[in-house]
Formats: sequence, structure tokens, C-alpha cells
Amino acid sequence: IFETPRRLAATLHDLVAACGPDRPAAVCRELTKLHEQILRLPLGALADALKAGAVPERGEAVIVLGWGVGFDLPAAAPVSGSGDLTAALERVEALVESGIARGEAARRVATETGIARRTLYRVAPGA
Repeated sequence: IFETPRRLAATLHDLVAACGPDRPAAVCRELTKLHEQILRLPLGALADALKAGAVPERGEAVIVLGWGVGFDLPAAAPVSGSGDLTAALERVEALVESGIARGEAARRVATETGIARRTLYRVAPGA
């Protein structure tokens, strides 16, 4: 989360309320610059450290949130089989032949099938 130094304390306060004080996090300030600072603590401790003046109120700041306890990594999206892709491409071509622009046809079929619009547009013949 990119944040201004003036709103950093308020944002950390809101994150503590929303995510809990034990959620791992980091405040990174002035990245890739001479006065780079990275402070890794739980959200509650980061908010307290900011109040205590451990992070100066100037420069660019980024808040990085870690996975909370009890959170699972998101499952990978299912990979469509070649039969699904072939049928989807045929549907795109049918829509194009009916007068719909290829980009719009790819969008519609992507919404129907869950296959990425980009894949449907690029793989389609003539694209």
C-alpha cells in the first residue's frame, strides 16, 4: 500500500482494526534511496513504533501486509482443457462472423467460460 507520510499513522490504525494487531507487516520508507528504512513488525507494533517516532514523517512510504494466521494462499485458477479452449475459440469466431468486434466477442466468451480474454483474442485465427 503506497501511503503519504502524513496518512501513514491513520492507515496503520485502520489496518490494525481491519486485520488485527498480530498480522505481519512492514513499513518501507525511501526505498532505493540513501535513507532507506524497512521496519518489519506485527501491525500493532508498527502502529506503536510510528507513534514513538521510529519512522520519520517524511519521504515515500509503502506498507506491506503479510498473510494472517488462518489465511490460506489462494488456489490456482483451474486450467482449461484444450477441448474447452477449442469450443471457446469457436464461440468467438461465431460471434465475429455475426458482426461483433473480435475484442467484444473475446470479452463475452471470457465472461462465459472463465478463460482469459487475452488468450481468446490472441489465439483466435486472424487476431
